[in-house]
Amino acid sequence: MEIIIGIGTNKGDRLLEIHEAKRFLSEFGEVESAPLYSCPAFGFESDFDFINTAVLLTTNLDVYDLLRGCLDYELARGRKRMESGFSDRPVDLDLLIATDLMVQEPELVVPHPFLQDRIFAVQPASDLRPNWMHPRLGRSLFELCRDCRDKTPMTPYEV
Repeated sequence: MEIIIGIGTNKGDRLLEIHEAKRFLSEFGEVESAPLYSCPAFGFESDFDFINTAVLLTTNLDVYDLLRGCLDYELARGRKRMESGFSDRPVDLDLLIATDLMVQEPELVVPHPFLQDRIFAVQPASDLRPNWMHPRLGRSLFELCRDCRDKTPMTPYEV
């Protein structure tokens, strides 16, 4: 399976969190990285900007095992899930879109239901695979990125 996973962080040593998340995901297979972007928090007020990116993971792991691994990793890194709304977080891993995979379950939806609505998710995904087609929307990641209504400013993050 090839799956694009979004990575975001706005708490703690953000570059270290991105690096460690990529290292963690590489334990499951080959990882290709998108550029890093800086952007303000989405959906809540924060004093801290996010660094967002995505990786393309090529893996034989079952998608549910991957989800459990990502959730366990977030928890181990100090992520606290809110009942509702958004908050600052050391790391966030989102399963965004995969080749030949659609899942619609209470605990997992792939493609991510808001991929096309959030520039911080769709831009890095498009950077990795602009020609991938969204199976529900019938549009490429490039088209979804170009037409995204979220105009949150994103700037390339130089290391």
